[in-house]
Amino acid sequence: MLVKIGEVANLTGLSHRTLRFWEQSGILKSVRLENGYRYYDPGNMARIAQISFLRRIDVPIADIKRILMSQRLAVLVEVLSAQMSKIDDQVDQLLNLKSIIMSLVSQGEQADTIDSFLGDFELLSKEHSLSISLDEKEKAVMKDHQDFSEVRLIRLPKMTFACARAISKTPEDDCWKIVNEFIVKNDCLNQPGFRHFGFNDPDPQEGKAEYGYQMWVAVNKDTIVEEPMWKIDFDGGLYAGLVTTMDVIGERWKKLWQWSMNNDEYEVDWQPNAFRLCLEECIDIITFSDPSVPFEKKQLDLLTPIKKKL
Repeated sequence: MLVKIGEVANLTGLSHRTLRFWEQSGILKSVRLENGYRYYDPGNMARIAQISFLRRIDVPIADIKRILMSQRLAVLVEVLSAQMSKIDDQVDQLLNLKSIIMSLVSQGEQADTIDSFLGDFELLSKEHSLSISLDEKEKAVMKDHQDFSEVRLIRLPKMTFACARAISKTPEDDCWKIVNEFIVKNDCLNQPGFRHFGFNDPDPQEGKAEYGYQMWVAVNKDTIVEEPMWKIDFDGGLYAGLVTTMDVIGERWKKLWQWSMNNDEYEVDWQPNAFRLCLEECIDIITFSDPSVPFEKKQLDLLTPIKKKL
C-alpha cells in the first residue's frame, strides 16, 4: 500500500521539508503518481522509521547514508561504536567536572572567604587528585565536535527587502515560486547588492504537517513591490555565521546555537519586531535553485543575531 507524503507527515510528525531532504540525500525514495503527490511504499515507510530512530540517537545523515547504502551490519556497528565513544568521552568529562564541583562544595563549606577559597583552588585540585583542570575541560569539550573556529562574526549592512511568506506543507517551494517570479521580473540577479535570506515562520511543529517560511530579497529603496509581497527596511547588525550544506543543516544549526548560548563575549540578540531573527542566507541562488544539484552541494550561511555582553 502506498502512503501519501502528507499522511506520512501526520503519522510521524516529520515535516515535508525533512522528508524531501532525506530523498535529496539519497537515503529515501518516493514515487510520484499522476496527481503529482509523493507516495512511499512499505519498504520506504520502514526506512523512514529506521532513519528517524538513528536521528533520535544523534547519528549524522552522512553516517546514516553509509549504513543504508552498504546494508552491512558491520558498518552499522562501526557507526554506533563511534557514537558510543563520543558519549563515553562526554560522560568522562562530565564526571570529572562533577568531581571538581563536589570537592569545591565540600571545601567551600569550611572556607572563611571567597578569595581565600578560590585562591586555594589549585591546591584543592591536587589534594583531591583532580587530573583535569577547567582549561583542559574546555579544550576537551571544544575537541568533542565543538570546534567553534568556523563560526564567524558578520555585520550585515542596512538593506531594503522585498518579502514573501507561505504557510503550507511545502512552504519553501511555495514561497520560492513567488520570490522567483519577482526576481525574474525585476532582473534582481543582475542588480548590485543582490542578497537572498530565508527563515521559518512559524517553525515546524511535531504532529503538524504545515509550517511557514519567509524569504527576503534585497532591492533598491524605490523598487515597486506589489502584493502578495511587501517591503521592509532592515537595520542590519552583528550576527554569528556558520556555513552549511543542506545534508547537515540540522547539525550545523545546533552547533551555531551552542556557540551563541555559551560564548563568553557575545549573547543572542533576538528581537523579532526589529527583524533580528535567525536567518539562512543563500549565497549562490542559481546553484541552490538548480534541481539537478544534490543537497550536499547546496550551501547556505546560517546567521544568528548577537550582541556584546554587558
